[in-house]
Amino acid sequence: ISDSFLKKLTENEHSDAWSPNVILARYYVENFIENCVFQLEITDKHNLNSARLIILDSTKKLAEVLLRNNQFKALNVLINFWIEIIENFIKDSSRDSRKVVANLRFVIEELLKLKNETNPSINEVFRALGWIGEKYLLENSSEKKTFMPKSFGESSDFSNLMNVVLGVQGTLNNELPGWYPLIYFDAVNVIFWRVLESKSLDAADLHNTIFNLIYIFTSFAESAIVVGNHRGAELSVLRIDGAIQKLHTAGLKDLEKTAIELLLDVGSTASGHREKLVDKNLLPTQIDDWIIEKLAGYTNGDNLKSEVFEVYLRGKGSIEGRREFIIKLGERLGSNFDLNFSRSTTKI
Repeated sequence: ISDSFLKKLTENEHSDAWSPNVILARYYVENFIENCVFQLEITDKHNLNSARLIILDSTKKLAEVLLRNNQFKALNVLINFWIEIIENFIKDSSRDSRKVVANLRFVIEELLKLKNETNPSINEVFRALGWIGEKYLLENSSEKKTFMPKSFGESSDFSNLMNVVLGVQGTLNNELPGWYPLIYFDAVNVIFWRVLESKSLDAADLHNTIFNLIYIFTSFAESAIVVGNHRGAELSVLRIDGAIQKLHTAGLKDLEKTAIELLLDVGSTASGHREKLVDKNLLPTQIDDWIIEKLAGYTNGDNLKSEVFEVYLRGKGSIEGRREFIIKLGERLGSNFDLNFSRSTTKI
């Protein structure tokens, strides 16, 4: 795989105008893929597992070349080919599947480094992430796992994918809190829905996976609030609310309570930074007021006593804002949460 041809092609990644160079780059990738498909069919027929890994590794090298030359629309063709590989060529070989996910992880990390939310490939790679997560869970819905791993450090295909999902979370929170990660959240959502239906996860795995998925929304909401990204924060709280409803329907009461407490945390943070959230986009009211109404429909003051005390003492943002949030929540729920304060005093 050489850069020499692609270097001669230039693509304006911000333009939708037709360009022969874009078409040529796509043809280049499509021709490469045709050869890969032919070789994969041979390896499949003759069980040439090591050769299949070499082919999969070559697709990563192609991705490196495309990224270096800003050929993102051609990269999308390759991303979709990786989905096709998992769907048609990978059956029982976790090693092959992990190779594809590793390739996907490499592309995601490189794209996020560009810090360009409108990049043509960023949403394509997030869609692939969600699709693969769904496929793993659907295909292994009745799988029975052994209690003892075959080797030290063994992890499932789904665990490897979750590591990629959680890696994106860390980058968004720390480096890109101003984004509006709609398609990434869609990917997280579909994985969350399939996890609820899954029969392949034991109780501990189910609890940890669901918590981690909901916390993706929670942590980004708080990061977005701190930088005044009201659209990203509103999207996040809507997804938390949707998760609470799904957990209620599934009868997972402990996890539902945890999700409600996470929503409370976000409400406190939003109230503590209210001056940064003057605009509204997806919600009819300010985020903290909207959350108060939602909490009133989900719980009562007795269930929130310890969590309210925690956010009052250790929450994010101004203590005056957090106190105002707790008083308004208490008035709405008809509770003082066993805290001795009112609008006339800040003492507990």
